[in-house]
Amino acid sequence: MSSANKTAFLKLHSWSSTDPVLRADFNQNFTLIDTALSTLSARAGSCAIFSGSYSGTGDPSFSLSFNKLPLLIFIQRSDNVSGSLAIVREEGRLSGSETAAKMSISGNTLTLTAVTPSKTCINVKGKSYNYVAIASVI
Repeated sequence: MSSANKTAFLKLHSWSSTDPVLRADFNQNFTLIDTALSTLSARAGSCAIFSGSYSGTGDPSFSLSFNKLPLLIFIQRSDNVSGSLAIVREEGRLSGSETAAKMSISGNTLTLTAVTPSKTCINVKGKSYNYVAIASVI
């Protein structure tokens, strides 16, 4: 049985603590992400890819800054236990896992704020996170 929850935009698997973790779910997530990136690439022509990592501070709000505001951002806790978020920016709006965080943009900076301040899903103190972001260069 697959994960019970799915992300809002790409319908990626998002596991609850009681869900079994299946390899097929990961493969389906990768296929969905690959398809989304292919679509973005076809529309954008050339893309700039940014990647990095950060260490969680436990604060309910934190920001990531880029040379150019990305169209797609994927954040994953490095131990893959929990705390992942996919964000797609479309026509100046953000879509993504709004149950985890509220998102806002200022210039080329994306700020994420936990919906429930005591649940800093993608900024848990002492945990490491990796991110990949893709922006159009056109």
